[in-house]
Amino acid sequence: MSVAVASPVDPLVAVAPASITESPAVPSMLPTGTEPLAAVHEAAADPATMLRTATTTASPEPIGPEPTLAPPDSPIERPATSPLPKFDHASNELRQRIRSASTNLPPTRTASAMSIGSARRERTVSSRRGSPFRARSSKLDLERLERDKEDFRGFFVLFWIGMGYYVALTVVNNWSSQGTVLGMQTFKLMFAHVFRMLRDDLTMVVSMSGAFVINLLFRYRILRHRAIRLVLHHAFQAVFLLGWLSWIWARDLAWMQTAFLTLHTMAMLLKNHSYLQVNGELNELWWEEKALKAELAKVDASTDDADAARERRNEIVEALDAIDHELQPGRVRYPNNLTPGNFVDYLVCPTLVYQLDYPRTTTIRWGYVAEKLLALAGTIMLMYITVEHYITPVLANLPNVTFVQALLQLLFPFMLCYLMVFYIIFECVCNGFAELSRFADRNFYDDWWNSSSFDQFARKWNKPVHEFLLRHVYLESITSYKVSKANATYLTFFFSSCLHELAMIMVSKRVRFYLFALQMFQIPLIWFGRLEWSRQHRVVGNAFFWFGIFAGPPLLAICYCWDYVMVDPSL
Repeated sequence: MSVAVASPVDPLVAVAPASITESPAVPSMLPTGTEPLAAVHEAAADPATMLRTATTTASPEPIGPEPTLAPPDSPIERPATSPLPKFDHASNELRQRIRSASTNLPPTRTASAMSIGSARRERTVSSRRGSPFRARSSKLDLERLERDKEDFRGFFVLFWIGMGYYVALTVVNNWSSQGTVLGMQTFKLMFAHVFRMLRDDLTMVVSMSGAFVINLLFRYRILRHRAIRLVLHHAFQAVFLLGWLSWIWARDLAWMQTAFLTLHTMAMLLKNHSYLQVNGELNELWWEEKALKAELAKVDASTDDADAARERRNEIVEALDAIDHELQPGRVRYPNNLTPGNFVDYLVCPTLVYQLDYPRTTTIRWGYVAEKLLALAGTIMLMYITVEHYITPVLANLPNVTFVQALLQLLFPFMLCYLMVFYIIFECVCNGFAELSRFADRNFYDDWWNSSSFDQFARKWNKPVHEFLLRHVYLESITSYKVSKANATYLTFFFSSCLHELAMIMVSKRVRFYLFALQMFQIPLIWFGRLEWSRQHRVVGNAFFWFGIFAGPPLLAICYCWDYVMVDPSL
């Protein structure tokens, strides 16, 4: 049984964040889902500045004309964004005004808690300012290729014609040599205990409703203190992750089912964190807004010094404006978002970052959904043929071939699997769920295939996880824990590496750290990508990038399969 074939099947937890600017990133010579974090540009002014430029520098080239994912008779709905306040959130003067305006807080909050709340609001404003979401389609979507008259759209058709020939040739060769159309070994692994897997997966998703309940407890002041919220937040996440991983481990499923459940659990964990974190911060702002409004009423009714009252009133109004922009950046205002419908909608949307509102399409195009389902089925069939006839036999025959021979035989099959898994996850699955949820921002990836360095690849490969790690790990560590930008980058990189290695531990049932070691090996390549010579020779850089993509997946496959076919053949 081949375990390492699972390595190209983990893009949902693939980690490829980077700075929003054109900064170097940790490169990748690993299979799909092993892209670690990009090093964030140390010259960036501050986290708020980075997020303000997200919608322009993260996607340097325009994606066709004004992006429309629906037909002309079905225009896109865009959130009605309110204008930005006419002040600088980063201003020390404003911080002092907001801090001084927040003196009349609920009785449960002490003076120290009041200062914490003010600092928390500053961090909230900085970390979420500048939504990266806007209506746009994915780069390889057939509708977009035709609409924008892409020069290379014919290669898209050529690829699928070549894949059809590839399937026909495999079927003919298999029939002539074995008398069967296709092998069935991989099929048995794919569908062994499939209904048990689906039941567990559905139960896992339902268990995420605990995050919704926690937010309601603080919404109605059943629980109040911020410290309690943080403890409950992290305790729920720890129980969710460890509980479900323990359950998956004990189920003794086939490695394919184990990989799917593990990766989906990790993706839901990231969604869980963003939902709790964002709503927890908004809840603090909401109660501070109530306290400020109560104080404003007292100031208006006061008969004391008119000048002092007027100055105090202006400070409170300015603070309320800042809070109001956070509580209602678009059409939805907190706490009106705390509904079961909004929570389910967030679970369905193909994003790991929660916010009150997203750009939406006006209708669901069921023909488009059917197109993605057909593409999904066809691509899975292609990947099945590749694994069954070109990967599994080589891995099973490892004792009889040299390391170099095995690596050479696996290079092209794994490259095909790499491309197909990318297409399945980011083009078929993400676009399908985006259409069902009317989620208009389909920019799940950029043109990573043109990368001339691994830092470019890290920025462009997996945009949903990139955005999560940028906001909730990198910026969180800087603004909340006062970590330097360099240390925040390494911390985020380490977090990414641990998640990937945890996934491989679950699949292989062994602790080997092969994937973790290869990710750490990429750190010196950051320096190489920053050299002036590398920047001037982009074709050479692109060739080196593709060499890493070719070599990484089979290398990991051989390493993780070594125990199964060499060390302990009984496995």
